[in-house]
Amino acid sequence: MQSYPFLISSDGRGDRLEPAQRQGAAYDEAWLQELLRQHPDILPTAEIEPVFFPLASIGREVATASGAIDNLFISPQG
Repeated sequence: MQSYPFLISSDGRGDRLEPAQRQGAAYDEAWLQELLRQHPDILPTAEIEPVFFPLASIGREVATASGAIDNLFISPQG
């Protein structure tokens, strides 16, 4: 059984989201990391936890003892 996410609109109607078909070159992890670094507002942070909004990037592939953090952000509240 395969499950799919649904996008629920303000009127309560839901649309099943289908996987995008890959066309041409595939995007890699570095591309996504850089996109998020340049545009952290893409992440729905305010909807998840408003205290973490807005985000500012402070590093990519930040080394830690347990491995690299892909993207590290901070908010005005720290």
